[in-house]
Amino acid sequence: MPIAILKIPRGQSLKLEGKTAKDFCDEVGGILHKKIKVPDENDRESLVEDTESGSLSLEFNFTIGPNEYPDKKDPRFFPTLRTIRKAGRLIRHRIKALGIEIPEITIKAWRDTTFLLRGDEDDIEVTQETIGLAQKMASEIREARIRLVLSPDKYQGGGSGVEVEGGGQRNEFDSTVEDISVRLREILGLPEGAVGLEIVRATAADTDTSVEYDCETKSGKPIPEGVRKFMAKTVMEVLNGDGKIGERSAEVWIRQGKAEIGERF
Repeated sequence: MPIAILKIPRGQSLKLEGKTAKDFCDEVGGILHKKIKVPDENDRESLVEDTESGSLSLEFNFTIGPNEYPDKKDPRFFPTLRTIRKAGRLIRHRIKALGIEIPEITIKAWRDTTFLLRGDEDDIEVTQETIGLAQKMASEIREARIRLVLSPDKYQGGGSGVEVEGGGQRNEFDSTVEDISVRLREILGLPEGAVGLEIVRATAADTDTSVEYDCETKSGKPIPEGVRKFMAKTVMEVLNGDGKIGERSAEVWIRQGKAEIGERF
């Protein structure tokens, strides 16, 4: 799922002639989508974030692998580095033409990830073997962190705020992200306090609720696909059972390590 993320620090604005920040995000996301030849024309989304600090930035993330589009004749998706760089130059050129200055533009391609949309969780089967395999990952995982990203109509609390276990300001979605953390810690056998938590307020989003899990692995050994699917299914079950989240669109992304390709433009 290629996603274009525009991060705007609080107090700053993106000056666009006749466009919203979301329109802009959709446009540049479309440039990447077309250039790297994503096989599904509808497989794309945009997100505009209101951030506490930092500078204006634009980030693109998408997954690569041998089975990214299983319903297509060729399920593989491996755009070349050359193609990604061409896309980056086109995006930079378009931004310049619009008279906008964005200091940081990044395109990231991720391997060994799992992406799950609400409604697809019932298709995931979890075996005892998978459960046992997940528990063995505890010694491998470090720097685990969870981001709960909420669309404007979902967010009813105060500021976007970073929420870390054991401290920080409270808002109505603290319990949601904490429940997700507890469930994933139980699956992976991680100790309390091992997962950093963040709640992000989006100013525009195609998806109502999204959860991103990231971590490093001690030896670089990837979390197996079955375990990633187990994690994603579990997170979606938490969202489905949370009355504050509701029944609209939701997605979960389980990532690990660093992006295989990370280009700055």
